[in-house]
Amino acid sequence: MRKEKTMKKTLSLWVALFFAIIAVAQSNFHVTSNFGDIEEGTVLEFNTTDKPESSVNFTIHNNAEFPINMRLKVVSIENSDGDPFEACLGGMCYYKIVEGATYPYPSEPGFETIGPGEANSGGEGDQANHVWNSEEGIDPDEPVVVEFAFQRVDDSGSVVLEELNFTYTYAPELSVDGFDKHFGVQIQNTSINNGELNINAETPATMEIYNLLGQQVKTSKLTAGMNTLDIADLSAQIYLVRIQNGKGELKTQKIVVQ
Repeated sequence: MRKEKTMKKTLSLWVALFFAIIAVAQSNFHVTSNFGDIEEGTVLEFNTTDKPESSVNFTIHNNAEFPINMRLKVVSIENSDGDPFEACLGGMCYYKIVEGATYPYPSEPGFETIGPGEANSGGEGDQANHVWNSEEGIDPDEPVVVEFAFQRVDDSGSVVLEELNFTYTYAPELSVDGFDKHFGVQIQNTSINNGELNINAETPATMEIYNLLGQQVKTSKLTAGMNTLDIADLSAQIYLVRIQNGKGELKTQKIVVQ
């Protein structure tokens, strides 16, 4: 009995140590984007293939006091052969992605090094770090779903820890009437000419509005029921509405202010 208790205690210590290592490793970097912070499990969903509306531009921030090596892995692809997908990291751009592949390619040398306390956005314009789907899926009535993972690797390219996973979804069926019914939030009007944005939420949620430069121009907490938001101060152009529900799921919708 004493031996069994000792083994259980040892196992518990190893488990605690394992999760402590994960916690330390996960603090070494964080990722921001034109749709807000990308966190573990973030889902970004679009109903358009237009660029830049559906291009996720991201910046990797090194929180550590030492250089870190980062790369992007394509974990899985659904309803696409990867051909219409762009992926850029550290100024290296690829115009077809492959399930299981990592970017930059291992020969290039397979990762992007970010100095202590620095941030890497990959540059300007089309060379900036981003992922973007440009076409509908193999089955045009079904969503394109790609899971990515930011990986921190050592100088030999071996994975230190696969730390941060997020999902990019192109769902063409999303519309004003069908927007995120499973998600619990519906945008009632995507073309606004009276200065009011109406959002119906089944449960409390948060809403952020970004311009196409990725700048946040408005934020609000949504209550259960119909929310009428004053956006009369926004100039006439296209904006992206980012909504996070109580479960932490993220969805994005394009609106046009006239």
